[in-house]
Amino acid sequence: EPPGDPSQQEAKQREAEIRNTILAQVLDQAARARLSNLALVKPDKAKAVENYLIQMARFGQLAGKVS
Repeated sequence: EPPGDPSQQEAKQREAEIRNTILAQVLDQAARARLSNLALVKPDKAKAVENYLIQMARFGQLAGKVS
């Protein structure tokens, strides 16, 4: 399949939407804003934090929203 395959792009878009939904559920607005600011300066670090938060949310390790 070519790298610009539309189905591959749709899958990436769906994954991004799922990630954003999970992060919106586990982060309060201020924390989400700080993570967005971090993503502008250090995208790799922001992605690592997002992955960590999503993993914790999936395993039920978060009690309430993260501030």
